[in-house]
Amino acid sequence: MNVRVAHARVIRPGVAVSALIAALLLLGACGQAEPQTPTGPRTWEGGDLVSSSGVIGYERREIAQEVSLPGGVTVGGDRYRFAQVTPYEGGGATPPGLDNTYYRLDRWQLWKRVGPLEGQPTLFVTVRGSTGYVAEYRRVAPGEPCGD
Repeated sequence: MNVRVAHARVIRPGVAVSALIAALLLLGACGQAEPQTPTGPRTWEGGDLVSSSGVIGYERREIAQEVSLPGGVTVGGDRYRFAQVTPYEGGGATPPGLDNTYYRLDRWQLWKRVGPLEGQPTLFVTVRGSTGYVAEYRRVAPGEPCGD
């Protein structure tokens, strides 16, 4: 008789449904891992002027997510090193005061201030799906390490 009671408890519908909900919540809380980003040199879509190499991770603690960013960006003969990530007002797809260069790679989009792309002192990268933040890249002197 004890065996039947234990067996009846195991197959109760409420227990099975509760276990399924707990498993789904656990999987959802962990989130999906971001796909692995290649770290070697890569040319960006939009022309052959922009390339990047290396990958760094920026941890967005408020949403418990690590976002991959290029380690270094090259535009023509200019090289840029990652400097910082900054939030911007509005959280939309276009950071205020920046122009779209129409260069992109995977989830990355390259932005600049007004003027020609080549020779900019600072460039910016946003990550699609991670709105409200922009990564800043500062130009490095020739021979200085780029961070890639």
